[in-house]
Amino acid sequence: MVPDQAQHSSALAGALSVNAGSGRAPSGSAVWGRTVSGSAASASAASAGTSSAGAPSAGAPSTSEGSSSGWRHRHRLRQALAAADPRLALGVGRLRRVRATLPGSANGRTVAVIGRVPGSGTSTVVASMALAAAGYTGNRVVVVETNRSEPAAGARRVTTLLGGIGNGRLPTLLAVPGGEAVARRRLSAASTPGSAVPVLELPPRSGNFAPQVLEQTLARLRHRADLIILDTPSDRSEPVFHAVLHLVDHVLLVLPADRSAPERLAAARRWLAATPGPARRHSVSVVLVAQSRFVPRWRPGELPWVLLRRDGALRRGTVGRMSRRSLVAALQLVGAVSG
Repeated sequence: MVPDQAQHSSALAGALSVNAGSGRAPSGSAVWGRTVSGSAASASAASAGTSSAGAPSAGAPSTSEGSSSGWRHRHRLRQALAAADPRLALGVGRLRRVRATLPGSANGRTVAVIGRVPGSGTSTVVASMALAAAGYTGNRVVVVETNRSEPAAGARRVTTLLGGIGNGRLPTLLAVPGGEAVARRRLSAASTPGSAVPVLELPPRSGNFAPQVLEQTLARLRHRADLIILDTPSDRSEPVFHAVLHLVDHVLLVLPADRSAPERLAAARRWLAATPGPARRHSVSVVLVAQSRFVPRWRPGELPWVLLRRDGALRRGTVGRMSRRSLVAALQLVGAVSG
């Protein structure tokens, strides 16, 4: 791990120890030189005397010194509230235990998140995993948006959920000659502006995501990212779908957590197996996305699975305030794909 990455991980660990009491992700925590929650994060960095990249500003106190008293007061207040009402502390131990079991690095794993029909919740899964992995592990995370279709009614693209604004700038990364190391500044320049986690996507009116573009993108990220998450189209006829299955290490099948989940899983497995092309063998996990309070008792016993509830913080654009339950589920997904 390079020194600046190690420094960043220790800062995130400190933020976790405080925010675990409230069940929220570190609001405004730096993720690879970016901020998780826009103006609120900038204000937090300014009050802590840090720059946007996480380094102390000249002449300003460090985070551990300048704002340590404020952190202590808030932490003591949360402890007092938890003592008065133990329900406020539920899940804190589980969050810490899940985080403690994660490997130090995802070892350059590439993960495809696939839903059989639009609106299954793939964007929610990608955004939750990316935020949890970037904010609570030492992994360098990159999201690649290969799905060029319009989102289903009421759904949002993963770039929007992560706070991205403006157009994709992936061609900036592809301009790096093959075989050369990609500098961090080049990756930053190629990412969609405003995203809490680097998102690589094509600009508008660029056509479909071609298989060779995906191959070139992954080749350039090989030594720059520890975990690459692909938001994959649900249309099996798109050429990039076949390229995704050929190039990734792990597949996450996304299903709505409803009464039809057993039939949906069986149909999705047949659907993947019938994809034209050479036979492929992948590690496969299942993500059951709860769309409402109702959650069926059925679970896919023969495959690893995680239940993930839709988090209102993502839809509201306040990614720094994801619930503790969502973070635990997202970190379990990170652990499932990192093996």
